[in-house]
Amino acid sequence: MTTPISVAQTLAGRELFITGTSGFLGKVLIAHLLHEVPDIGKLHLLVRPTKTRKLSVSGADRFKKIALQSPCFRPLRDRYGAGFERLISDKIIIWEGDVTEPDCGLAEAVVQRLGPVIDVVVHVAGLTDFEPDPKKALEANTLGATHVLELTSRLERAMLLHTSTCYVVGQKSGHILEQVATTTPNGKAIDPEVELAAFEALAKGEAGVDQRDPAVKIERAKAATAHARSRGFPNTYTYSKALAELLLTKKAPLNGTRRPVPLTIVRPAIIECAETFPFEGWNEGINTTGPLLWLIKSWFRHLPSKGDVRFDVVPVDTCSRAMIGIIAAMLAGKAQPVYQVGTSSTNPFTVGRAIELSNLAVRKDLGATNKKPLERWGQRFFDTVAVGADEDHTFAPNRLRRLARDLKSLVGSAAGAIPALRKGKDSADIFLDDMDKSLGRVQRMLDLYRPFIHDNNWSFDNRNVRALDALMDDDSRARFGWAGDRIDWRKYWIDVLYPGLATWSMPLLENREVPIDAVPAWASPAGLAVCGVAQLPPTPRELPSIDPVKTMLADDAPAATLDLVPESLGATL
Repeated sequence: MTTPISVAQTLAGRELFITGTSGFLGKVLIAHLLHEVPDIGKLHLLVRPTKTRKLSVSGADRFKKIALQSPCFRPLRDRYGAGFERLISDKIIIWEGDVTEPDCGLAEAVVQRLGPVIDVVVHVAGLTDFEPDPKKALEANTLGATHVLELTSRLERAMLLHTSTCYVVGQKSGHILEQVATTTPNGKAIDPEVELAAFEALAKGEAGVDQRDPAVKIERAKAATAHARSRGFPNTYTYSKALAELLLTKKAPLNGTRRPVPLTIVRPAIIECAETFPFEGWNEGINTTGPLLWLIKSWFRHLPSKGDVRFDVVPVDTCSRAMIGIIAAMLAGKAQPVYQVGTSSTNPFTVGRAIELSNLAVRKDLGATNKKPLERWGQRFFDTVAVGADEDHTFAPNRLRRLARDLKSLVGSAAGAIPALRKGKDSADIFLDDMDKSLGRVQRMLDLYRPFIHDNNWSFDNRNVRALDALMDDDSRARFGWAGDRIDWRKYWIDVLYPGLATWSMPLLENREVPIDAVPAWASPAGLAVCGVAQLPPTPRELPSIDPVKTMLADDAPAATLDLVPESLGATL
């Protein structure tokens, strides 16, 4: 009988290199590690400095602001008080870089310093826009993953945990297994190198055209979306992430790789509000569910969707605790190639149930406001309902847009015939133009969401992440075991997710600011001390060694370990 994994003991003294540290999942993962595994070694964080014409902020300063003011780090600040600064200086090392560059933009001296100390590279960085500029998606999601692999191959023993998405499966309904596809979603053979060349051509755009022109950028994005859909993917985002998986797992070596890299892929589904950590309901930015609930909260009543379609939501802390367990399994040599972190196969939640609970959440919210009883009573007649996406019903956005344009034409004709109406024509035109534009934005949003709430019905197998429970000891299972199957969707949706989105996401959709924490009174005037290359000592550590080749040959080794050969090194977010 094998010894159960103690996550805390396995991670004690280990050093991780993490990308995507300023993102939603990245922040929670870092804070979760520091909170639950205080004996972990160093966390080396890749942070991209920001530069504009008026402002330049270093990576270290960006992280200092996050650590001192992000609500995500509130539990740590509360636990340690003035000792929080010492915790950060002891545990965090900031490296300025960018996954869009070779070696993630790190200087050779930095790579050499990192070589003997990094145990696992955790790649979380990525661009999550559904239909971005293909150049940005290529650099951040596809080439960025290869740059992280190449960097990992230069580190002496580091393994790679790559964060992908369940939706790399594309437009392919049914039960989705935890494996890397060998064909496109529509069943065509796919050569990663050929596909990469095609994607690069799309990103480069047409020769002789000013690629900075906004109209050209829009056309380039449309061309990339059409290309992705021709392969069976709903958008450029899922295509770029799927191509990254193919490149990371292909058998031929990538340019710059020097040694075989043990690889594990984690695929979260739709990451949403925290269930318990850092605290109930916390969210950041505009994620998938925020715009949908914002729309349901508005006058909009008919949502183009199918009620029986599975809507795979996973709280961000459920995802981060699973990732910590996966990292421990990697270090113990017991990790699987792919982990799908979702709820659709074992605790399914549907679009119809989401609409029902959203309507109830809106009513509960209205009941707590100063609206008159008559207004609250009337709200029940405006519950959102699911309708077919192709139905041209009375309140379909495109039909209302046609109505707005017809009214504008009618007002113009009437004002031309009746002089008394001319004074109000300009105001009417502005109102109807704004209505047309707003409805256009709504329709565009619905088109983007259609594959996820109408066209496809995915059930993502999650047996690998559930099987981690059997590998852990009791304490580790309680803190890092699979939590997706125990979610009470009614409680989570009404009492956790909706209030969380109303606080942290919906204000952004209404051009309002979201709250941030005040700088603690105990914070040093100079801010947090974080280490850099000058402070990183190349000290040896007494830890169990990791032999990548031995790990690859073990009976329970990841089948997706890369078959790479040493090669000279070639020339986030």
